[in-house]
Amino acid sequence: GGPLSHLPLLCDESKPCLHPDSIRALLAAQTSLRSLHLASPGKAMPGALACMPTQLRELRIEGNPDFPTSSCLTLGSRLVSLTSLHVSDAPGFNDNMLTQLVASRPPEANFMREISVTRCRGVRGASIKAIVRNCKQLRSLKFARCLVSPQALEPLTGLHSLEEISLVSISRTDAAPAVDLVSNCAPRLRSVVLFNAGHLYNQSIDRVVASQPCLTKLVIGLCPSIGSDAFAAAVAGLPHLTHLAMGGCTLLGDCALTSIALSLPRIEHLLLTESQGFTDAGIFAMEVCTGLKSLTLTPMDDVSSSGLRVLCDYCDALEHLCLGRCPSAGFGTIMEMLDC
Repeated sequence: GGPLSHLPLLCDESKPCLHPDSIRALLAAQTSLRSLHLASPGKAMPGALACMPTQLRELRIEGNPDFPTSSCLTLGSRLVSLTSLHVSDAPGFNDNMLTQLVASRPPEANFMREISVTRCRGVRGASIKAIVRNCKQLRSLKFARCLVSPQALEPLTGLHSLEEISLVSISRTDAAPAVDLVSNCAPRLRSVVLFNAGHLYNQSIDRVVASQPCLTKLVIGLCPSIGSDAFAAAVAGLPHLTHLAMGGCTLLGDCALTSIALSLPRIEHLLLTESQGFTDAGIFAMEVCTGLKSLTLTPMDDVSSSGLRVLCDYCDALEHLCLGRCPSAGFGTIMEMLDC
């Protein structure tokens, strides 16, 4: 075959399929490789380090890499073209390793644009200062299910290249520090995800909207205190929004759908869950959202089959539809919707 541009490698030590020498030979032969995904790297990782293609732009590590922190400096120096790093399910991966991998090169020789860390208990935010100092082109930073505190991320407010911040399940009860972080960033963020990052209130969403008017994507969870008026003001203040997802919005219902129809008729992705409930009136208001591609609403106990048909009659671009607690979605109605 021809040269590889993307290579996934499963290095499960319980079921070894490639000898470490074979992995080294395979990597050394790749002159066009741009993306490498190492799953369960374990003890195969040290041997792979010395042969890692220098032109690699994307590196994904899934599972604990079995190598010392000092090896990360070697790897970070070797991967001179690296722009994207994703590490997941690696409890042993820590801030020192992250710093050496992405922030060991000076700003003029550092091209990192995306960092994503998921389920890595050793990452707590101590690496942020080095990242801000040397990763001047960073656009996206994501932490999920880590022990990172929003206060540790405060230096990010000085990183003017940043366009996307995602904080998911970071074990907070109060979202104020996360909201402070988003609000203090330069007003050029395009995507904000605060999901299970603490309880959000009317003033929380007011601050996010006022500070980041260019958002195209907003995903927030734990929203039981956000009312209809604050929601209406929020969507009216985000004219570029095409992706909106809110979980636990128990005070929202038809009024929210009406607000979206009035302020965001070009919305493409919408998710509202655990709401107070929707009726045909709210669904009928959505008929102006003809560019809607995905829609998730729950509960839908009071929506009739006529309301469901409206979605298919007017939302021609719809590709994904998820309706929770929707007794009107019987077999006949579903078949009619599929024929639209």
